Amino acid sequence: MTVYDEDITDSISPQSTPKVWGLEEANQALPLVGRIVADIVAQYRQLKDLREQATALQDAGRRSKSEDVEIEAQAVSERLNELIDELGELDVQLKDLETGLVDFPGVRNGFDVLLCWKLGEQRIDHWHEVHAGFSGRRPVDEACK
Repeated sequence: MTVYDEDITDSISPQSTPKVWGLEEANQALPLVGRIVADIVAQYRQLKDLREQATALQDAGRRSKSEDVEIEAQAVSERLNELIDELGELDVQLKDLETGLVDFPGVRNGFDVLLCWKLGEQRIDHWHEVHAGFSGRRPVDEACK
C-alpha cells in the first residue's frame, strides 16, 4: 500500500454522488485523464525526492539549504493537490499516486462497480466491485458497457 501525505489524502476520497461512467465514455476520456495522472505521478515522485533531500540536508546540519528545499517541496505539493482536484472534478477516483491507478464509477448488471485503469494501459480493460480493490480486478465484458 502506498503511503500518502496527510495534506494530499483529503483530495483522494470520492465524492458522495459521483458521475457514472460508461465504458466507452471513460475510454474516450483517457487522453485527458492520462495526462493528468501522468503529471500526478511525476509531481508525487518529485515531492518524495525533495522531502528526502530536505531530510538528508537537515541530518547533515545544512538547515538553511534544507529549508530552501522544503519551500520547493511545498510548491510541488500545492501543484500536486491542484492536479488531484482536477481529476476529482472529472469524478475520477485516484487510488495510487505512485502507479497512477484510478477508478471510474460505473454500473454492471445494475450494480455499482469501478472501471479500473492504470497509467500505461491503452484502455480500460478491467472492473471491480466497489469494495474489492485492485486485487479484485476482472476483465470487462458486455455487462460493463
